[in-house]
Amino acid sequence: MYDFALRDEVVSNWIAGGLCESTLAKYQKGWNLWTQHIEAEGHGSNLYLDNVDREEFIKVVVLFIRGVCLGSKGSMTAMEIAMAGVSSGFVRASKCTLLLRCDTIKLARKASIKQTMAMQIYGSRNDKKLPMVLDMLVWLRNQYWVGKDWLTQVDSKITYLGAAVANDGLLRISEYALVRGSAHMMRCKDVAIEVTGLLTPVQPGELRQALSVPGRSVVRIQLHIPKHRSKVAGSERKINLNWRGPASPYGIQLVADFVEFCLHEGGTGDDPLFSRIRHGRTKLLNYDMVAHRVKASATACGLDPTVFSTHSCRSGGATAMCAAGWARTKIQQRGGWSELSDSDLIYAASLPSDSEGNREVTLNDIRWLQVFQNR
Repeated sequence: MYDFALRDEVVSNWIAGGLCESTLAKYQKGWNLWTQHIEAEGHGSNLYLDNVDREEFIKVVVLFIRGVCLGSKGSMTAMEIAMAGVSSGFVRASKCTLLLRCDTIKLARKASIKQTMAMQIYGSRNDKKLPMVLDMLVWLRNQYWVGKDWLTQVDSKITYLGAAVANDGLLRISEYALVRGSAHMMRCKDVAIEVTGLLTPVQPGELRQALSVPGRSVVRIQLHIPKHRSKVAGSERKINLNWRGPASPYGIQLVADFVEFCLHEGGTGDDPLFSRIRHGRTKLLNYDMVAHRVKASATACGLDPTVFSTHSCRSGGATAMCAAGWARTKIQQRGGWSELSDSDLIYAASLPSDSEGNREVTLNDIRWLQVFQNR
């Protein structure tokens, strides 16, 4: 009687002969993980999932990819080797590998890249703060800007606007708010507002008069960060408000909010930008005001407030720009990072790489990061 089992072993060993011993050993480790996974999934010794329908096959493979990714604490190499081991095992047994290369499995492997990057970034540092997303900014605006009175609730309004401008301009907290031990707060003279019909820009406190002429409107708002406040060597850093552009409803609203603020509270010269004067006393936007409301927005969006801080405004802007397809150098210039620094891309590294450079970072993206932050 013909020994089919022996024949299968001969075929398998002959195919394995095409691999070097070190590669074969690595693949064997991946195959061993696969056999454990198959048993855990209730398929016993059916290692090749024979007679299993397509949907179940794919689910088993996706769960295997996920398990290896999480079990290896974000080792992309471990996941790739494990999958190579599975493919090799199927090939050696003369089994079809088409399903292992189907679109769903490919997407699962791309997803593992996202999770791997997040784990590598956040898994080793529990103090890393997560980036703010647009949903949080919208909540801040609805909560602290919309319907608030300029006379009695100005603190809430300037806190929202400060956080929103920081997110858009990738500003450090000391560049726009009062921080103990720092005097690097933005001044009204650092803001240049271009108005139609005027040859020179105006400062916030001059905007009301500039717009009193019928037909005039704001063309552009530029924030100027002097060299001594930036870590970028060379020229001073200038930021045009609203990097999202005129096609973005949120960007348009941000500019409109900034104009409204200037009309009500705008100063000139060395007056701190985000401040208000009542009864002869000046109150400045400060670190605690921003931190409190950033954490409140996280809580409102179902996120852990302890992993958000004032820095979340800055990092959130960099992440959003990267997801929208902005060049690395442009993000670095806007944020005032040094040319060789990877700080601006740390947060964006966990985003899917197939987004075609035109997406908004979502709460789900941040929830994934939060999972790894808490591992």
